[in-house]
Amino acid sequence: MDAHDGSVQRFPPEAGGGSDFYMHTLSYGSCVAPTPLGCDKTPDNCGFRLNHNVSVFTSPDLTSWTFVGLAFPWSARPAGFVLFRPSVVWNRVTRRFVLWVNFVNESAGLHGYAALTSSTPAGPFEPRVPAVNLTNATKGGDYQIFIDDDATGYVIYSSLHWMAVEELTPDYLASTGRTSGIFGPYFVEAPIMFKRGKVYYAIFGHCCCFCAQGSGGYVYTAPAPLGPWALQAPAAEADVVCAPPPPPPPPLPPAARGGGSPTPGQGCLFGGSSEVAVTKSQASYLVQVPTPSGTVFVWAGDRWGQSPDGLKSHEPQFWAPLAFLPDGRVKHVEWVDNFTLTIV
Repeated sequence: MDAHDGSVQRFPPEAGGGSDFYMHTLSYGSCVAPTPLGCDKTPDNCGFRLNHNVSVFTSPDLTSWTFVGLAFPWSARPAGFVLFRPSVVWNRVTRRFVLWVNFVNESAGLHGYAALTSSTPAGPFEPRVPAVNLTNATKGGDYQIFIDDDATGYVIYSSLHWMAVEELTPDYLASTGRTSGIFGPYFVEAPIMFKRGKVYYAIFGHCCCFCAQGSGGYVYTAPAPLGPWALQAPAAEADVVCAPPPPPPPPLPPAARGGGSPTPGQGCLFGGSSEVAVTKSQASYLVQVPTPSGTVFVWAGDRWGQSPDGLKSHEPQFWAPLAFLPDGRVKHVEWVDNFTLTIV
């Protein structure tokens, strides 16, 4: 699957989604992943091309996936824009599916978020707002749409490498102007936001522009979507992904090595650190999986620069359930080769 960034969810019965999970994801196509460092330019400009697609897949069990099609036709793409990180939500007020995409026009110096809508989760999605009016959208960055229990929509996003949460209008196509304000450290991106019980969680790490070493996950919690947001205590353990490097493994034969070189100063290496991401990835989205014992929150992250054949479309992902302490704190994520969930 050429699937990166995005969102995975099962829509409620009123939305007509049925029992399938829908994945709205970015497809980079058959280009060569940047080497040796994440955002280095390659001859075909892989990672920053104008032909990225927003693909739609469905699955009954999160293991077998069927390609449904593209979320919107080529005619709906803004000319000269590179697309990243699609996010789709259901609006029970307007009864429309809302798709946001992060866009960048490097030649024009434009950054931001476009909003589209559709009557079905598979699309086609039609453009509605070419640039959403977020307070800090001077330079758009990674984001995620979050819908609260009362159907109020929020967006958590990084702008100029700072994190903030902002409330959306009832149609999810604009900002109300109500914001949490900036919180957390500088030089961060790739946020995920969710609610567990009465606690709101935001997890994000230092910027990791397609970096092979992966990024961390600072955990912030709040009593409401607009905060106040507080770093999970103790502060020394608030990053639940970065960890001291393990002993080096035995050398692999050249054909089995794969992957790019670490990008200095990014991800878990920010600030001169020597730590590594135990997930070998950068956070992309969270999958909420209903099981007999309750909702399981599955962390999904993109393993940039780790394609076995060098193609960006073949870069894998890391999935693993998040674990929580009795007091609600997120436990440090551990690498797992596989896991099993019973979906209801």
